[in-house]
Amino acid sequence: MQRKNLLAFVDWFITALIIVSVVCVFAATFALPAGGRRFIAGFEMFASIVFTIEYLIRLVRAEHKLRYAFSFMAIVDLVAVLPFYLPMILPSSMLGVRALRLVRLLRILKLNRYFDAMAAIGEVIHDKRRELLGSMFFVSLLMLISSLLMYSAEHDAQPEVFRNAFSGLWWAVATITTVGYGDIYPVTVAGKLLGTLIALSGVAAVAIPTGIVSSGMMERFESRRKPVKCPHCGKELMLLFLCVFLPLASVADLTRDIDFLLKYAPPQDLPIPGEYATNNCVLAALARETAIETYPDEIYLDYVLPYAVIREGRDDWRSEFRERFLPLVAGSTNAYEAAVTLDRKIWDLIDVHYNVKRDKARQSPRHSMRIGMASCTGISIILIDACRAVGIPARLVGCNWTTIPGNHSWVEVWSEGRWRVLASGEKEREDDIWFLEYAAQADASRPDKRIYACRWSPSPEGTLFWQTWEFPQKVSDVPADDVTENYKRGAK
Repeated sequence: MQRKNLLAFVDWFITALIIVSVVCVFAATFALPAGGRRFIAGFEMFASIVFTIEYLIRLVRAEHKLRYAFSFMAIVDLVAVLPFYLPMILPSSMLGVRALRLVRLLRILKLNRYFDAMAAIGEVIHDKRRELLGSMFFVSLLMLISSLLMYSAEHDAQPEVFRNAFSGLWWAVATITTVGYGDIYPVTVAGKLLGTLIALSGVAAVAIPTGIVSSGMMERFESRRKPVKCPHCGKELMLLFLCVFLPLASVADLTRDIDFLLKYAPPQDLPIPGEYATNNCVLAALARETAIETYPDEIYLDYVLPYAVIREGRDDWRSEFRERFLPLVAGSTNAYEAAVTLDRKIWDLIDVHYNVKRDKARQSPRHSMRIGMASCTGISIILIDACRAVGIPARLVGCNWTTIPGNHSWVEVWSEGRWRVLASGEKEREDDIWFLEYAAQADASRPDKRIYACRWSPSPEGTLFWQTWEFPQKVSDVPADDVTENYKRGAK
């Protein structure tokens, strides 16, 4: 996340530098006081040094350095700094001040790298180059024909204005492009009628390239909104949230997420409404995009993407939890710190607390919030959903105690490349969690006394979670990992 922030800052810094540099090019044409000229000279030196460093870094890091050096953007980067160095190499008599000023103005082309919209326009022009060349040929042909026709109609009346066929070309350009300067115009009836027809034709001629570029932009937009079909029912899914919330998400990733979610969904959940599945996946992807830490796809798919933890009641919790809990983790330095903050603050916020008088062990978040109480499992489910809503991978861990009666469920979160334990609604400090002492005494020789961590997809070993809240206790159909040894070694 810190690397993302640094890269974003560099992008915005370079963009601001380009814009101020272009403003300085225009400001230099005014009669400025000595202080203003010194500022522009100093800023030019600073900007040129920064642009030079940027160019060298891109050149050094390029995989194919020679190919990159002759690419369009690399040439733009080089040309952007040449006006600063040329006066040091060539004598001033060989350099034109106005020419150098014009070259500096080309720095604005560097913005193409930092703004997707400019890059999109460039790509559309490249994709539609044949159609645009065809339209330009048509407009050029129309100008030549118009010039010849106007010469024939006006030469006798205005021989000093329409001397030959090409003398009317300026008039044709001004008329067809609908500019109409008025310095050359027809005076005969035939010329005026002809001018009217040519002007009307010019409107259509200019509209052709505009329509080509517009249609290209629409095609590009529609391609990003390519319909996604539900892997379960085959119906087309709506991607309204994708366009609004997640412009950088790819359709391929969304399809993968929906496919994974439905492939390993418990049979009792099927069929899952397409809109529910899509919204869940889009909001999960958004949470990952804005998460405090980055993590591998396999962690995201099993511990952020799922809409449920075990077999609790199903709620549509993502949007509400993200809105309510994201501000709480602002300023956290890592995922574990953010999760601890959630564990400390959300219970009073949603008015849910541990109570054995709850309705059942595996309550959904809304069920627990409605009655204001939950078991350790219900508490853990809420905390896991809260973590996932803000992009923190989280999972439920539980076991039947070996040395004391009863059982317990708690939460682990993925932070800095490993799973870390949360107290889950306890009032203790995170470095003094009461149940770790009993977890370390788990009997790994007995399946019903091992410690299990839930997941969405089946584990390689095919392990299943032992439902500690059921009486008699039994193995569930929830996929899990056996994490007993982690706790016997002293998990933290």
